[in-house]
Amino acid sequence: MEGHGGVISISWQILLVELASFLILLFVLGKFLFKPITKLLENRSNQIKNTFETIEVEKQNIEKIKQDYQNQLNELNKKVGEIIQEATRKGDIQRQEIIAQSQKEANKLVERATAVIEKEKEKAILELKNQTAELSILAASKILERSIDESMAYQLVDDFIEGMNKETLH
Repeated sequence: MEGHGGVISISWQILLVELASFLILLFVLGKFLFKPITKLLENRSNQIKNTFETIEVEKQNIEKIKQDYQNQLNELNKKVGEIIQEATRKGDIQRQEIIAQSQKEANKLVERATAVIEKEKEKAILELKNQTAELSILAASKILERSIDESMAYQLVDDFIEGMNKETLH
């Protein structure tokens, strides 16, 4: 580059060599550097994209499983409610049966007690009749032992009957 009055001269040969070198450099860089880096970046981008898609699929699967478990839980809660209702219903039936059985047994006890009371009453009446007969015989023997007049005999009989009425009422 020689100076010709301040003008820059360009050598076309050097310029063409530099331009060819630059194009060769671009070709070599493109083939051995840019393509592998671009391919590496595309692969990484695809991996990230696939990972996000997998995560989304897994998220949907997890949501489906969660919904299935929720449905199963709801079904179990429903069955538990039905079991509780059935147990309550059976408990009410058993309670009613126990009450009815107790009522029957109470009625039988009352009937037996009434029968026993009736037998005791009949027994007491029979004993009272026997005592009355004994007292009548005793009174008759006392009357025979004494000589009493007719008014005294009536008085003894009235007293005896009155005594019997008092005993029968008690």
